[in-house]
Amino acid sequence: MTSASHDHRVYMIGPLELAPDDVSVLVAGTRVWLTRRELEVLEVLAERAGHPVARAEIYRRVWGARVAGFKDRSVEVYIRRLRVKLAAAAPDWEHIHTHHNIGYRLEPEPRVQRTRRGR
Repeated sequence: MTSASHDHRVYMIGPLELAPDDVSVLVAGTRVWLTRRELEVLEVLAERAGHPVARAEIYRRVWGARVAGFKDRSVEVYIRRLRVKLAAAAPDWEHIHTHHNIGYRLEPEPRVQRTRRGR
């Protein structure tokens, strides 16, 4: 078996296509450039798409250690960066959702248009 014939992981989640082996992310057909660490965080979320992933699990899987309490905001920083980059490519979609006191869930959903009351 040649290396060209081995399986590549590809995650298709709504308008998001993630191919970590190729360091490739497309959102609604637009290429999104991520750092290696951003890609790793997104892959952890993609593996459990539709389900919340604990902040501590993301930290352990990406940084390889237990999170050093709530003073270390690394996960939050990378989630924020991912949200900005994904929203730039597909502004009508919300990709990463926060589950307070639990973690984060990757599940692309159309962004709800908020209107002012009484107008």
